[in-house]
Amino acid sequence: MVDLQNKVVIKTGAGSGIGREAALGFARAGPRVFAADRDTAGLQQTSELVASEGFRFRTSEIDCQRRDKIGPGTGLKRGQLV
Repeated sequence: MVDLQNKVVIKTGAGSGIGREAALGFARAGPRVFAADRDTAGLQQTSELVASEGFRFRTSEIDCQRRDKIGPGTGLKRGQLV
């Protein structure tokens, strides 16, 4: 298994299903997680689930199918979370 401590994972589609489970799994493995989805209600549920287990991560509504929706204001900056 790869050591994910002190790493950052960006997980899209984290608002439900496999994306939600992957975001939770990554959070449990130790990296900082930035979770994104276009479904804000689902993303909020994911955030609450992760927080209930004591993990912190950032979330943002992002529609990855629209390039104009990715960039400033999303919490992402090349090489880091802001």
